[in-house]
Amino acid sequence: MMNKILTISIAAYNIEKYVNETLDSFVIPEVMDDIEIILVNDGSKDGTGKLARSYEAEYPNTFIIVDKENGGYGSTINTSVEIASGKYFKTVDGDDWVDRQGFIKLVEYLKRAETDIVVTNYSRVNDKTGKQIPTVFKIRRYETAFDFSEAYTGQELYMQSIAFKTDILKRIDFHITEHCFYTDIEYILRPMPYIKTISYLNQNVYMYRVAVNEQSMSVKGKRKHIDEQLLILKKMCGYYAKHSELMEDGKKKFFDVILSGMLKSHVTAILSLRVSTNAKKRLLEIERTVKKECPSVFKEAYRYKTLTALRRTNYALYSMGSISYKIYQGLLSLTGR
Repeated sequence: MMNKILTISIAAYNIEKYVNETLDSFVIPEVMDDIEIILVNDGSKDGTGKLARSYEAEYPNTFIIVDKENGGYGSTINTSVEIASGKYFKTVDGDDWVDRQGFIKLVEYLKRAETDIVVTNYSRVNDKTGKQIPTVFKIRRYETAFDFSEAYTGQELYMQSIAFKTDILKRIDFHITEHCFYTDIEYILRPMPYIKTISYLNQNVYMYRVAVNEQSMSVKGKRKHIDEQLLILKKMCGYYAKHSELMEDGKKKFFDVILSGMLKSHVTAILSLRVSTNAKKRLLEIERTVKKECPSVFKEAYRYKTLTALRRTNYALYSMGSISYKIYQGLLSLTGR
């Protein structure tokens, strides 16, 4: 039985540096009775668990701390969905936080919302410079229920912007891959065949920390976890192909946008590797696989200049592209981006 308005799932692994900032952002008297924060301590070896349990001790009606062996991001979502009691479900990474006023507005809206997905704005916050770059989703009417295919126009909706109806996650086959990175993509795609309605709230809620070298989306992170990224990309292309005939055009477009972005990310991960025959072979294999299994994803990826240039030259620009990408990333690093 649902007795909260919103469940927040926090994946926590060795985040003692950030955990106070993250959890403090939810200590908001106006909404604490309406939310539950499930922090899953995923086998941390530092002081993450001890710090988190102090919040559970002080606010037992709001914070739930679950200690378990390390299983990766997907395992924390699986754990949280199983015990969630909120009407809606949202994930927040352990080193991120929420904007106080935006979060209050979100909880207030969710009390009366009935759509399967609620979308909010978010900001990228550079960990080195503090600069904030907002992402704002423009829609003809906010706080209005739309059929998903009617309202979705190709926005890049990731976990930072989405809250799902919890009962949808509980009743579908929603087991997320464990011991693997990039399962945030699996998290947002698996419910999509079962989604019917969507609404947008014009509030900035999620504060997304970027420019952290350890992140999976940093160049270093993408190189380290390149095989896991490939695993999830192939798995979700297969999932898309399996469910495609049952989905309306708007849902197909969502898959195309998200998976083409992941394809582009994987290609740039390959370009970040040392120039070699094996690296080029990786590039050609994933391009052939996506083109065969998900041709609409392959086509959507033409919106990325890097992929367009590689394809139009029959990948003859691979070596030059790899060198150029490394130079570009070096310049970004020097500017603190």
